[in-house]
Amino acid sequence: MIKILIKRRKIRKFLEKVLPTKILRLLFTIYGIIQPPKKSFSQKGEDILIHAFFGRRKYGFYLDIGSFHPIWISNTCLLHNMGWQGVAVDLDDYKLNIFKLLRGNRVKTIKSAIVPYKNKDNFINVYKFFSKRGWSDVDTIDLDTAEFLKDNGRGDYIVDKVNSTDINSLLDTLPKVDFLNIDIEGLDTQVVDAIDLDKFKIDAILFEDNKNYGGNPLLVKKLEKKGYFHLFTSGGSVCFALKSSIKLKK
Repeated sequence: MIKILIKRRKIRKFLEKVLPTKILRLLFTIYGIIQPPKKSFSQKGEDILIHAFFGRRKYGFYLDIGSFHPIWISNTCLLHNMGWQGVAVDLDDYKLNIFKLLRGNRVKTIKSAIVPYKNKDNFINVYKFFSKRGWSDVDTIDLDTAEFLKDNGRGDYIVDKVNSTDINSLLDTLPKVDFLNIDIEGLDTQVVDAIDLDKFKIDAILFEDNKNYGGNPLLVKKLEKKGYFHLFTSGGSVCFALKSSIKLKK
């Protein structure tokens, strides 16, 4: 990507030398009108920022926990469209089947509740909203979060049982993860905090924290200590990136 940018810069400089100012201004005016807008599949434009961080490259591996839908408010759809492979994890078979249908063999699906640490009982309670329509972006394994959502207009929920997997055991089964997306309603920060960041060098981690703008201060401090920096905050979405993953080229 850096080579492409350098090449474009050279072309612009060449045009500035050989073309009159009026023609050059006209060309750039037309370019600004006809170039297609940047398309985001995310709820708050997170995918465009992630895509830019990775240099808009056409390869990579993502882990999408709480994946919801392969296109609708998805933080990984843009990466998939560019050629990335990955794993989608969710609590619902129906959603995961749609992932397989629309993303094909470049996605592996896992039905599981991702927890910070191993449980004695592999199966845990899941609180599912909008069970009739199927598509819920607020299903959770955290009872306090479920009750809060219920009390604030999300309606009632049903209780289901789902197999659980701790985050480090999951990462152990996967190739190197370039981008980790977590949206699991209430436990995001706990799961991120539990990751063995000395073992798993994840380039960018995007998670939801609706209580602390920019992320929980203790978690932020830990991430920074492990070599991460704050990449962006968009609404409740917080993203940190690994400094060592940035390779500067002349």
